[in-house]
Amino acid sequence: MIQIDGAKRHVYIKFTEEQSMSKIIRATGGQKEYKHETVEMTQVTIEIAGLGVKKIRIANLRPETNEYDIRTSLSK
Repeated sequence: MIQIDGAKRHVYIKFTEEQSMSKIIRATGGQKEYKHETVEMTQVTIEIAGLGVKKIRIANLRPETNEYDIRTSLSK
């Protein structure tokens, strides 16, 4: 499940397994470049979101970033 908070420019992704979440954070080192449709690149932060052990927060995305683009980017 992906939840977008446009006002704060955060995206929350809920995982069903803690292992999958940890694997993404280890693989990215908590940082990833996101390529917008305009080809502009934004450095985003990936981290565990507070007490929800099965959620990560992706910050610094534009509010108009859609769920499809996020899914496509993270699936790589």
